[in-house]
Amino acid sequence: MKFSESIKKISPVLIKLQEEVKNPKKTHDNPFIDNARYAKLEDIINDVQPILLKNNLKLIQDITGNSESITVSSMLLHISGEWISTGELTLKNTENKKASVSQEAGISITYARRYQLQGLLGINSEDDNDGNGDKKQPTKPKYTNKDENITLEQARLHDFKGKGGILVKGSDMEKSSLEWYSKADSKSAPYAKVLLNNM
Repeated sequence: MKFSESIKKISPVLIKLQEEVKNPKKTHDNPFIDNARYAKLEDIINDVQPILLKNNLKLIQDITGNSESITVSSMLLHISGEWISTGELTLKNTENKKASVSQEAGISITYARRYQLQGLLGINSEDDNDGNGDKKQPTKPKYTNKDENITLEQARLHDFKGKGGILVKGSDMEKSSLEWYSKADSKSAPYAKVLLNNM
């Protein structure tokens, strides 16, 4: 966190803000994590914007980037001129073959803005799946390969989708990438497992 030279006027406002701001309702399913829900950025902003304005605060989110990554920083500016801000958060754009470069950047921007806003306001907009808690067991992957007998040669020749959508032969894959693919819910998982077992 960064702060203006003085925070005498903004500090009591932020404490009061904590009493008023609540965790948003988690209304959307997370497509990447089983049994997890989250609140969309627009829903969070719609919830907190009136409270911020009532407390003479303005949210400012600065976004820069290029075709490979985006950088977001967020600030709460008080009417007095005092402020607090996050550091910069840089994310690589998603690799989604169905999305254009601008759509990939938009996904990363939304993700970064949501997380920075949560940090500034001390709220949580998605389910915590890091602990063990009383959660439902994750569903099994949709893809199964129980009837496949993949040879080492087939695995070496298999095309894995690499960075930027470039296809990489199994024989050229690094161990860390193979470990990721072996746990993924995709048709490449069994090929990665065969290669890992033969390293």
